[in-house]
Amino acid sequence: MIRTRSKAIAAIAALILIPAAYFTVVAYLLSRSTLQMYGFPVSPDLRTAIEIALQTCPMLAALFMILGSSFRERLIKRLALLFSPANKRAYTVAMLTVNLFLAAATTFLTAAAIVSVCGMRRSVVHPGTLLWVAFEFAVDLTLIGIFTVFLYSLTRRVWATFLLFGAYATVVVLFGTKWGVTSFIGFASSVPVQLTSYSSLPLYDMAGWLFRFYWIAVAGVLLAILHRFSRPPEPLVVTVYQQWPAPEMKRWKRAIAAACAGCLAIAVCLFQVQQYALSKYRGVSPRRLDAMLSEVPGDARLRITDYDLQLTYRPDQQNVRVTGRLTLHSEESSTRVAYFLLPSVMTLDHFELQGAGAYQLTSLGRYVRIEWAPSFPAGSRAELRYSGTIRPAGPFDLTLQAKLLKEAFFFTDSDILVAPRRSSCLISNSSLQPERTDSCETENYTMSDLATGTIRVAAPAGFIAVGPGDRLGESEGQSTFRVATPQMTTFMVACARFVETSTASTDGLPAVHVYRAALDGREQASIARSVLSFYRRYWPRYQLPELRIVETPTPLGEAVSFDGVVEISDRIVRSRDPVSGESSNLAQFVLAHEIAHQWWGYQVIPSKSPGRLFVLESFAQFAAYKYLESGGIMTAGAAIQSEKSRYQRARAHSAKNEVPLPLLGQDLELAYHKGPFVLLSLDQTLGDSLMDRFGDLIRLYRQQYRSPARPQQIVETLIDGLPASSRENARSVLYATAAPPQAEVVSAKAGSSQIPQHNSKDRK
Repeated sequence: MIRTRSKAIAAIAALILIPAAYFTVVAYLLSRSTLQMYGFPVSPDLRTAIEIALQTCPMLAALFMILGSSFRERLIKRLALLFSPANKRAYTVAMLTVNLFLAAATTFLTAAAIVSVCGMRRSVVHPGTLLWVAFEFAVDLTLIGIFTVFLYSLTRRVWATFLLFGAYATVVVLFGTKWGVTSFIGFASSVPVQLTSYSSLPLYDMAGWLFRFYWIAVAGVLLAILHRFSRPPEPLVVTVYQQWPAPEMKRWKRAIAAACAGCLAIAVCLFQVQQYALSKYRGVSPRRLDAMLSEVPGDARLRITDYDLQLTYRPDQQNVRVTGRLTLHSEESSTRVAYFLLPSVMTLDHFELQGAGAYQLTSLGRYVRIEWAPSFPAGSRAELRYSGTIRPAGPFDLTLQAKLLKEAFFFTDSDILVAPRRSSCLISNSSLQPERTDSCETENYTMSDLATGTIRVAAPAGFIAVGPGDRLGESEGQSTFRVATPQMTTFMVACARFVETSTASTDGLPAVHVYRAALDGREQASIARSVLSFYRRYWPRYQLPELRIVETPTPLGEAVSFDGVVEISDRIVRSRDPVSGESSNLAQFVLAHEIAHQWWGYQVIPSKSPGRLFVLESFAQFAAYKYLESGGIMTAGAAIQSEKSRYQRARAHSAKNEVPLPLLGQDLELAYHKGPFVLLSLDQTLGDSLMDRFGDLIRLYRQQYRSPARPQQIVETLIDGLPASSRENARSVLYATAAPPQAEVVSAKAGSSQIPQHNSKDRK
């Protein structure tokens, strides 16, 4: 009697403590996952919390299921006795029933934890989307329940089940990246879905269901094995071992082997489908490309001087038809061979060069090679005409599915423009010879030509198109954008059912247009004008009449700056301060950083050589912190400490040897953290005058595009413009292989007392 009462008490305790523990852990993980983003306190919104939960909670649920395996087994046995004491099928039905119930309960607890952390008021998500995501989550949890029951049945030991699950998780971590199934660690791993304001359904949903159907098939095999061999409380391995030699096992052996072979075949098919989707983003092998480039000497290339693009959007068919015409100019010596980089997202059906004489065309994956006989003369012009269609290549074309949605598209220049390239810049970085890199310095991180252009976007009624240059109006569902003066051929073209918010050009500031999926964009417009006003105090005026800010789906990246356009993810736009509930300081910081690129990236364009990231990213990061300081949002000291700690964490996790900032390569962590930390510290020693020094650099180096300055040259000019008493300290700090402690940098301030003070509060 006492033993029965103890079991009952233990069962009641388990029913209360396990759900409570799961709810607490989920709420804690969601809070910690979004409490700090880039050093700023951020309150999670509903979409962000759901995405995090979909990637972490299945693994967490699997661990709790394993922890409660003994209790779950007792529930299954009792329920089976209620169904039919003498029928073995009752155990299988009971097991499915219990796992379905656990999946539903876990889904409810997860939803409750999400609401407790972020609340429903923080973001509007379509109710149908919530129900669909909850259903998918419950299906995954049901499959995980079957898997954990199978693991526990093998040994009937909780500790052994943990070991088996740990081994499975290790395999998924090591090999799952090739399959895209590492959204969480556990049975039924799937492609991580994304929620965006531009779609009522989750992104990547079809790919997720293909994996889900595969795991359902595997779960069917596990259920069949459990139904045939499981005899509680006897371990499954013991039962199979005892019955394996029996004659009646012959049929089951063949069935199990056939099922395993079938699951393996399905897995191979899924892998091949993924490879097909990825194939269009891959070029030829470096060995073949190097062999092709070595056949013909010379490294000249054609340049784009004008482009004319027609984009026709068909949302019902989820595709975009592109027709392009590029005017190409041979500015250098005569050209015998030219190379073009094709847009990876576009399937071309026409490619023709007109006015260039006879040529031979060779396809090299993503590249096209054109060879003339005789050479294409210097100073000549030709037209490249091409056309193609942009559509997702199957459910695993995740890159394009984020750019081309059912009700929107977001393309950049690299998605729709054919780009001329130098031959020496096509080889992989590992095979580049030092003497062959000089000609790549004008091949910047995006396109590298100054050109005029026209872009026309045809879309159904209700859609708004956003593009570069001046908007010439809309006629019969077609919007036209014209770049009248030569500018860098870097742009974004977007089309969706945008909600547009505009502010007029006043007080010497450009007009600001904000394009969002929903709600009002006045807050972002106000922030942008404030940032532009701050930069105007120190730097030359913004060179375009308008600045456009476009909210984009999160999978495209957090934020990217183009010439006259800033794209910022809906997750950043939706982020809120946990105290005030207003737009978070994170959103202001990101906007300030990207707007700074309108100067550092589109007025001052450093060559593609060591130090480029320092000039582009560290300078913009520093300017963003100075904007926050001017608004009383973050002091210089707090910014220094924030970047110092982030730099030290990045350094602790990196085994790479550091290089001086003016010689920085592709290390983004150093560019985003060490760079601004050093610049902010140096700014204190210079009496807060570094923003003025940056303005002098912009005036000196802007629009020198034909022969872009080396980053190290820009840094040396910065140092030479400082007072003599500060130059040596600045050079030692900037060229140090490791960032010095803040105290050492600030201690030099005593030696720079003669530097004029340039405080933003003194500006009119």
